[in-house]
Amino acid sequence: MAMRGMSRRVVRGAVSFVALWMCSAGCDTSLDAPVDPSGSGGSGSGGTGAGSFASEPGSGGSVADVSGGDVSGETGEPSDVLPSGPSGVEPSASSGEEPSGSGGSSESRPECEIAEDCGGGQICDVGVCMCPEGLELCRGVCVDTQTRSDHCGSCGFDCGDFVACESGRCAADLCDDANVCNGCGPLEGELDAPCGGRCGVLVCDGRDALRCFDPGVNACEACGPLEGEPDRACGPCGDGVQRCASGGTALTCERATTDCVWQEMSAGDRHACALTDGGTLWCWGEGQHGRLGNGSSAEVNAPVQVSSAEEDAGPAWSDWASVSAGDDHTCGIREDGTLWCWGRGRAGLLGTGSEEGAQRPVRVRAAEGSGEEAWSDWRSVSAGRDHTCGLRENGTLWCWGRGDQGALGHGDTAFANVLPVQVAGTRENEPWSDWRSVSAGVGFTCGIREGGTLWCWGRGVEGQLGSRTEGFVEPRTTPAVVTPSEEDGGTPWRDWVVVGTGTRHTCGLRENGTVWCWGSSEAGRLGNGSEVAGVVFTPSQVRASSQTEVPWRDWDTLAVYGSHSCGIRNDGELWCWGAGSLGRLGDGDASNGPRPRRVVNDTTGATSSDWTSVDPGGAFTCGMRGRSDLWCWGYAQHGQLGIGVPGSPFRSTPQRTPDPGQEP
Repeated sequence: MAMRGMSRRVVRGAVSFVALWMCSAGCDTSLDAPVDPSGSGGSGSGGTGAGSFASEPGSGGSVADVSGGDVSGETGEPSDVLPSGPSGVEPSASSGEEPSGSGGSSESRPECEIAEDCGGGQICDVGVCMCPEGLELCRGVCVDTQTRSDHCGSCGFDCGDFVACESGRCAADLCDDANVCNGCGPLEGELDAPCGGRCGVLVCDGRDALRCFDPGVNACEACGPLEGEPDRACGPCGDGVQRCASGGTALTCERATTDCVWQEMSAGDRHACALTDGGTLWCWGEGQHGRLGNGSSAEVNAPVQVSSAEEDAGPAWSDWASVSAGDDHTCGIREDGTLWCWGRGRAGLLGTGSEEGAQRPVRVRAAEGSGEEAWSDWRSVSAGRDHTCGLRENGTLWCWGRGDQGALGHGDTAFANVLPVQVAGTRENEPWSDWRSVSAGVGFTCGIREGGTLWCWGRGVEGQLGSRTEGFVEPRTTPAVVTPSEEDGGTPWRDWVVVGTGTRHTCGLRENGTVWCWGSSEAGRLGNGSEVAGVVFTPSQVRASSQTEVPWRDWDTLAVYGSHSCGIRNDGELWCWGAGSLGRLGDGDASNGPRPRRVVNDTTGATSSDWTSVDPGGAFTCGMRGRSDLWCWGYAQHGQLGIGVPGSPFRSTPQRTPDPGQEP
């Protein structure tokens, strides 16, 4: 911005972007600072003067708002004090630097062979760097102290903004020919004009001259410095990527989530997955068949984010609402109600219309003959070993995958079912539409209806269906109600709230806070005090931890997988029972637990009462404490604990799984 014809007035306006950049570390670019009445010209040798458009550090000076010839200080009162000493008065060397003759300087003179060894406009004279005749070395640059307003008469003596230096003395008044560098008189060149190399531009060299400044090319192939490096991780969760922006002059963090605390988790056979508050989905452990959903089949020892679908070129989705990890596959529901699965596809496990597997999410299709390509009203999903079941918003229940043991509940035993089939009812197989929850096990399935009744179907030779009929061999292809023994009333209960299925046993939680299990009693998986291999066809109540205590009636949550089960009581303490090999019960031991054993914090035996959720896996368990802390324990050979330790055999006490994007 030129200042022609602006006599005795300081013009306020925009500052050159390069000038601001050069001054960002210490310059004061305000135009509202008062004149320094000390006569030293403001900041002197300390920093850029207030109001400087593009002065370099150390140029000093300040800007006065001048009107009618009066210079105002901080109080706003008129002052007769000039910005820097009156005309005709010899300036004092307030900076402590002694004036010297032509080419002289109190600064050290380095040795040299050629002028390029010197810098600052110096020449090489008989092996010594010095300024040409008539110039003085001030802060490493040769200047004319007879005309430079920031080194007027001597190094460091500053006349102030818009005051000329004439014959080594500060002028008595503000100049009429102000320039864009807050000095007086014309400049050779134009501020911000290109010079030198690709990135060179002219910047203010003090107030009375311009010089070429070249910041060089940055990693984004643009001119100027960058704060950070492209393609590096960024964001509060460490899951974003820094990308070049603003034409390469800045970096932006893309694909970063803002909430990186765990909200929900699910343990499978040898892998686990968890959701964050921000809707991102992460998995870890055995990667065979692509069950982690990250586009790979490699084993992973710490959480990795599940990718978007193959046909979606965008970033990983951040709208996941729920997840269920099975043996060799995983399924999840997004906020729009669509259902997606990935991993092994044998027998139609993924529900896509084929037996092809997938290493990234693929959408579950609608049933054959429905007239729709896919549904968007899925409420919940349960991934079992060889089949999957899902519940829709209209209360209907659908299953797909391996059906030769009747696990799909639609009255048939076809081996492969590549599309969802509806679970039948009991009257002429008319389907029900009042299902509330479902759990897919190994060759069988159980679900709870709105009236609180519990139903199971599929393979039941070991009593896992909860039927009082003993010795049947044929699988049950449609739902049968779970019925207690005659001793416990003999009439189906209508207060079931949670059901969980394992390999050969089932457990359920009732509204009265009691937990009941049935099926194979091997390894103590029924929690009734016995670990002798046998079959229990009707619900048997889980006992208390001590032989003398009555069964507890304060269970709050329940989860089952494989051959062990876990539950949280309303005091926040976590208990597990069943097979204890590889430390899966989390109490520091590896023996079986025919009665509930309390999960400890570490080998000291200390316990916690802030557990909020739990989910057993194949031979390991994961649980959440507080709002978001995720812990896993048990078999660790395939990285399923997510603790970043490859090849570790097992851990018998809880190990902290790192937050998403964080190093273990």
